[in-house]
Amino acid sequence: MKREFFPRAIIRGNPKGVSTVKNLREQYFLTGGRLARAKRYDIAIEACNQLKAPLKVFGRDFAGFESELRKISGPTVEFLGEVTQEEKAKLFSEASAYLFCSDNEDFGMVSVEAQSYGCPVVGYKSGGIMETVIDGKTGILFDNLTPESCAQAISKVGALLAKAQTKNACIANASRFSRENFVKKIKSLVSTTHLLN
Repeated sequence: MKREFFPRAIIRGNPKGVSTVKNLREQYFLTGGRLARAKRYDIAIEACNQLKAPLKVFGRDFAGFESELRKISGPTVEFLGEVTQEEKAKLFSEASAYLFCSDNEDFGMVSVEAQSYGCPVVGYKSGGIMETVIDGKTGILFDNLTPESCAQAISKVGALLAKAQTKNACIANASRFSRENFVKKIKSLVSTTHLLN
């Protein structure tokens, strides 16, 4: 059995960085994955409620949390349930931004996956997202894990999308985590370690 030790996001996402993105993005935000309490989807939902901004939520319920999220959702929030890879690719390609509110997520593959489709990320400034999102270039990071702080970051997305280079910057940034780059870095590390011995 072959084991693969690289981020699945690029493999499942857009491995060649092919631009599938429309020039004009749709007027909705996107969040989702495993609908678990630790992912803090409630922050994204409450922020979009405040802004009356359309939000699409995809993913599988975990421990009954989806019902709690539905209770706090306003009329602009739509739950899509589980989606196929093709459906997810279309969502990433059309969304204004992916909302990532996890607190101290180790890596946050979905943020890289979103960027691989040219989709900027609005994320809470903690954990791995500080390495996978370039603030002001491939997304907007916010300082406080509150709906208000998230809403302020969401309100800055329009200016980011107005920059012609944002889509390509997202795709280029995601490619840093590609299989090819991973293999190259491991080979370099092994080679360097071998020389030191």
